[in-house]
Amino acid sequence: MPTPTAPSHSPTYSQPAAASAAPHVATAATGHSPITGGPRPVARLTVDERAYLDQNHGCYRCRTLNADHISRNCPRYLSPMGASATPSTPTSTAPAPRPGPRMVAAIRTFQETGDSTVFAGLSSDSEDDNDPSHAPHPFPPLPVSLAGAHGTLLASALVDSGSPQTFLSEDLVQRLGLERRALEQHSKYTLAMQNQVPTVFTCTHFVRVPLELANGLWAAGPTYAEVAPLGKDLAIILGGNFIYRHKMELGLFPQPHLTCKANPIHAIDLLALSSQPCAAARVAAIAPVSDDEEQLRLAALDHRLRAEFADRFPADIPPVHLYQSPVRHHIELDTPSTVVNLRGYPLPKKYREAWYLLLQEHLAAGRLRPSRSAYSSPSFIIPKKGCDVDPTIAPRWVNDYRELNKHTIKDRTPLPLPDDILSTCSNAQFWAKIDMTNSFFQTKMAEEDIHKTAVSTPWGLYEWTVMPMGLCNAPATHQRRVNEALQGLLGTICFVYLDDITIFADTLEEHKARVRQVLDALRRAELYCSPTKTNLAAAECSFLGHIINRAGVHADPKKIQRIEDWSLPKTVKELRGFLGLVQYLCKFIPGLAEHTATLTPLTRQGLSSIATLWTPNKVRHFKAIKAIVTSLDCLRPPDHSANAAPFWVMTDASNQGIGGVLLQGQEWKVARPIAYWSRQYIPAERNYPTHEQELLAIVEALKEWRIDLLGGHFHILTDHSTLEHFQTQRTVLSR
Repeated sequence: MPTPTAPSHSPTYSQPAAASAAPHVATAATGHSPITGGPRPVARLTVDERAYLDQNHGCYRCRTLNADHISRNCPRYLSPMGASATPSTPTSTAPAPRPGPRMVAAIRTFQETGDSTVFAGLSSDSEDDNDPSHAPHPFPPLPVSLAGAHGTLLASALVDSGSPQTFLSEDLVQRLGLERRALEQHSKYTLAMQNQVPTVFTCTHFVRVPLELANGLWAAGPTYAEVAPLGKDLAIILGGNFIYRHKMELGLFPQPHLTCKANPIHAIDLLALSSQPCAAARVAAIAPVSDDEEQLRLAALDHRLRAEFADRFPADIPPVHLYQSPVRHHIELDTPSTVVNLRGYPLPKKYREAWYLLLQEHLAAGRLRPSRSAYSSPSFIIPKKGCDVDPTIAPRWVNDYRELNKHTIKDRTPLPLPDDILSTCSNAQFWAKIDMTNSFFQTKMAEEDIHKTAVSTPWGLYEWTVMPMGLCNAPATHQRRVNEALQGLLGTICFVYLDDITIFADTLEEHKARVRQVLDALRRAELYCSPTKTNLAAAECSFLGHIINRAGVHADPKKIQRIEDWSLPKTVKELRGFLGLVQYLCKFIPGLAEHTATLTPLTRQGLSSIATLWTPNKVRHFKAIKAIVTSLDCLRPPDHSANAAPFWVMTDASNQGIGGVLLQGQEWKVARPIAYWSRQYIPAERNYPTHEQELLAIVEALKEWRIDLLGGHFHILTDHSTLEHFQTQRTVLSR
């Protein structure tokens, strides 16, 4: 089995055989000196090699990982080059290992080569290391017995010295009813099995499980294992930490055996325990994966998928005459005789040329055409950032259809709830985000309604042949079209919010298949995607103003930066903008209402300038909000699985308002936050006695998180002890 990754100084390989000029890391099997007959002198350890041996409980002298001895008592002493080889007296009573290629504990490196993953070893200078033969008996699985809340199960364990940790499959954890505990630091690993593409997974939880041999001859006692998606054929991997803790030695000669020095048994005959090979014996390696390696792999996958679906990522959407989709947008008026005819707006001369070029572009593509309609709505342009210095940046065309929308019968097609999308997507390991190019322009107008879209410009009256921006029912039409295109996939592998599509998966192979499914569906529906705003493979995704990754849901750093950079508002409009942006992040900010309650009175009608109304107390609360957003919590999605930890609802009331936090965990002290909530009192609630305000906080919090709490177990925590007697209170007010 290959061992964990090598120190950082290791060379890069294009193929395993291309290890030219590789620095050697000697082992106990590097051969014997032809002069002295003793161990061959080896190079001194580098700083990186010493650190690596320290991390893996290795011996400085024989260079063995997970050694059962310390360096000064090494039974297989390797002298540094230039020093005399004076092996110490062996202290172990176990049979000496047979030198050979299968006993080499070489430090190995993990690397990328195109689409495949190569595990290349740093070979020693022994000719025996080039022996292409294989061990006559590969290590078969070890039958073990595991105990949990749901009983005892037998499983096949792989004893793998190349694995840095012990892993237990998610399926076995669920079947045993083991309690999951969150890891303080999440770790990424790659699992490589023979004849299979290596997969990357992240471990976020661990379990404690009693383990013993199936025949009862030896018990390991409570064993800590990280929960991993190992698949159906692989139940448990006993890694290097397990081997070191129980002082195990693995041998292949004369047949596979396992010696445990912490127990008075001589050896465990693996062939006698199990003569049936299993998929566990085909594991090549489990090794930590660096962020850089994963980024390279995801970037390569993104490139391949784009090439495969290149027709979905054009530089611009095709001309209208190439559209074949039967979908059309209709404008139904409440009074058919209504005609909207409004005067146009004056045009700033600075942007006249840019608007004219944009008009010609739409005319050439067939999206606009000259009109004789009785309808006329105003239109204007808004320059984009950088438009002044880069003439290639086209301005944004805006149609003022407010009057037309007043008389339009509304299409009530619902948009998905952002919280539902974020909650589901954040449980994945890989994401893709697809942004559709000029999404509204990809749907044609119904021929009988084209004249209603007429807009006035400085160069005359024009009407849209495609669905323009500004129509009240345009979002509903587009959402319905994409929903129909992705029917059967929504909610299971992807979500759609207008022109944004997010795809999520637990494994890289699953992710590739799901992205192909979505792109195939978009191809059939003739929908096009933006090549610049799309990412088909990522370990992090920006969606609906939030950042989703394996740690949970984060506030968008851009929004946080805007709040931090916001100067003290001088007008009501500026303050409302600030409070609106802060409110968007309210579920990340504990006790927000305590601060906004002081600022809200400044937004009342009748005020224009508020520059002179800022008191020291108001300024303090304004700065407090800006300070809070610099250290927002990462929110975890709620877990509703069968073995999920209970929920905790913590509430409190103050002089300004009420608030609470929803957590999940075995104990409230270590539970992780799911969401924060707070609001100000309405005038009547300010007059409630304290115990009723505290009870109000509980009631309102349960309403806020009703969807998450229904059907599960939860606890309510409050700092007001009198509420414990609420159920037995004899007189209760009607409210």
